[in-house]
Amino acid sequence: MGVMAIEFQQHNTPLEIFSVHPGPTTTDLNGNMSLPGFHDIDTVGEKMAELINDGQSHQGEFVELYPIVKED
Repeated sequence: MGVMAIEFQQHNTPLEIFSVHPGPTTTDLNGNMSLPGFHDIDTVGEKMAELINDGQSHQGEFVELYPIVKED
């Protein structure tokens, strides 16, 4: 992803490349698991939309939407 971002920039391709780690998300794929720190799809979608529309460049970044949940 980082190399792709550099290559797009070098070739003046108007495309922003970055990756997003949404954190634990409740979905059908995990049996709708809902544990501490898990977020529903709508909440994650809203955070993604905010990120995409924040007016900043995230070229080549790895964006963590939520911090890792620490277990006590």
